[in-house]
Amino acid sequence: MEDLKLEVNHTYLLRYGCTDTLSSITILIITDKAYKVRWSGSGSETWELKRRMNSDYTLVEDISDFITNERVEEFKQTLLNVSTKLIGCPACGGTGETQDFSGTSTTGKNICTRCWGSKMIVEVAEITQR
Repeated sequence: MEDLKLEVNHTYLLRYGCTDTLSSITILIITDKAYKVRWSGSGSETWELKRRMNSDYTLVEDISDFITNERVEEFKQTLLNVSTKLIGCPACGGTGETQDFSGTSTTGKNICTRCWGSKMIVEVAEITQR
């Protein structure tokens, strides 16, 4: 069998043996003896010996360009416009501090855990798709 010529960060269609069964894989790491592979169907990542991959699989094609373009289109379709505004923190009343009822602070105050002392929080006003 011919050795597979696989590259890191490329996605390939491989044919198993003499069957019509295809697998889509992405190569994550290549060592002298093995590949770290992400199997596209399950998303699982495994280490595979090069000699086993070379004997069990045949390269059908490199589909990296197709996958990249498909992901870009999916990303474009899910982009959102989020408009926000800052409002005074309701937890501390816009002071950035809250009372220390535990007695661990020498000043009797703690930094507000909602706004972290900034006195303001972000309020999402509207979410729309681009």
